[in-house]
Amino acid sequence: MLIAIFAAILLAFGLGNDGAVESDLDRAIAAVPEVVPDRQRRTEALEVLEQMKALVSEMAKPPRRLTRDLDSMLRRHRATAEVLKQSIEPILAYQQSLEERLVALRMRLRAQLTAEEWARIFSPPDDK
Repeated sequence: MLIAIFAAILLAFGLGNDGAVESDLDRAIAAVPEVVPDRQRRTEALEVLEQMKALVSEMAKPPRRLTRDLDSMLRRHRATAEVLKQSIEPILAYQQSLEERLVALRMRLRAQLTAEEWARIFSPPDDK
């Protein structure tokens, strides 16, 4: 329980942001024009990737209104685990809704690309 609270606090204050995801999306955005020959599918794929990138940025920092209550609880130093859990629940619900939107966008992107295009766009980076 305490680990879940700590993880939610990290998410709430943007400390759980993974820059690698944004880097992967940037690399995919750069690859799409070279990999997808059909203009309509290419445009759609780029739009979806831009939406995904915006969502990842949004996930890094929840709206201030959601973190304000948690912040005030933490400043009191006497908040119980139950009170902290209650103030974290809206943040977790917000993060979950963003994750669900991200999955939906990924499925939409997958429908736009062939298996070969997907493999070329999301190929693992060279480890040098």
